[in-house]
Amino acid sequence: MTTGLRWALIGASTIARERIVAAIRAAGGNIVAVQSGNLERAEAFAADFALPLATQHLAKAVANADAVYISSTNAQHCAQTLQALDTGCHVLCEKPIAIDLADARRMIAAAGAAGRILAVNHHLRHNAVHRKIRDCIVSGQIGTPRAVIISNAGWLPGHLRGWRLSGPGAGIVLDKTVHDIDLLRFLLASDPRSVSAAFSGPNGEPPHAIMGILDFGPTLSAQFHDDFDAPFGQTRLEVIGDAGRLIAEDCLSGRPAGSLTLHDQSGPHILSIAHHDPYAALIDNFQQAARNGAPIAASGRDGAIALATALAAIQSATTGSRTQIENLP
Repeated sequence: MTTGLRWALIGASTIARERIVAAIRAAGGNIVAVQSGNLERAEAFAADFALPLATQHLAKAVANADAVYISSTNAQHCAQTLQALDTGCHVLCEKPIAIDLADARRMIAAAGAAGRILAVNHHLRHNAVHRKIRDCIVSGQIGTPRAVIISNAGWLPGHLRGWRLSGPGAGIVLDKTVHDIDLLRFLLASDPRSVSAAFSGPNGEPPHAIMGILDFGPTLSAQFHDDFDAPFGQTRLEVIGDAGRLIAEDCLSGRPAGSLTLHDQSGPHILSIAHHDPYAALIDNFQQAARNGAPIAASGRDGAIALATALAAIQSATTGSRTQIENLP
C-alpha cells in the first residue's frame, strides 16, 4: 500500500458516510475537511468522524488537501472539479462524471492541463467477483463472449429519493445505468457502438427504470435492466460464451459480496472468490496513481464514455429509436 493522501470531502453525502471515510482510512489516507452547502450537515458529519474542519466553502476545505472526493449532486460535479483542480488537488469524482459531455470534456482537459488525476468512482471495477469474471474471459474459460445480461434492480430507500428523482441529472440512467456501462466496458475490453432502450415508471417523474440493449459489434450484445422500484430485485450478471457461461449474483452493490458459477461442458462449478472492500481498493488505486504514477482504474475518459453511452440510452428511450453513441478520442 502506498503512502496515503490528505483528502477533502466535497459533499457530506450518504456514500461518503457509509463507504468513503472507512475506505480512505483503510488505504492509509487522512481526511482533513468536509464541505457541504449545508453547514449543519457538514458539522454533524465532521463530529461523527472526528474530522478537523467542516465548512461551506470548497476553497477552505481543499486548503490543506492533496485530493478531493466529490459526492455532491450531479449538476455540481463539473464546477467543483474545475475549482479543485485549479487549487492543485487530484480529483475523485462520483459518477456520473457530469450531466453533459461538454462539461466532461472540460473536466478532462483541465486535469490534463493541471497535471492532476481525474478519476471517477466506478467502484464495480474493484469488486472481486467482477475481477474474477474478467480473468475468466481473458483466459478463455468461456470461449468468445456472445452476450451479457445485467440486472441492477432493487428498492431505492426513501432517504435517497431526493435529488436522484428531482432536478438536473435525475433518474435511473445517470444513477445506475452508468455503472452497468462502465462495468461492461471493463469486462469486455470493448466500447459499445449503439443502444436501444425503453423507460418505465410513474408518469410525470424522471424515469425509475430502464431496459435496453447495447451493441458491441456484430457478434456481441449486452442487455441491461435497472430499476429503483423492485423490492425483490436481485442484482445479477450473466456472461454467455461459445464454450461456457458465467453467472454472478448479488454482485452489483458496494459491498464486498457476490457469488460466481461457471457452467461448461463438465457442468456447474462454484468459483472461489477472495472478497475485499471495493472502495478501499479504489482509494488505494487512486493513491498509487497520485504517488507513483500507476494506471488509474476508471479515468475521466472512462467516466465520459459511460456518460456518452448513458445519454444515448436516454435519447433512445425518449425517441423510441436506436441511437449511435458519440465517440470520444
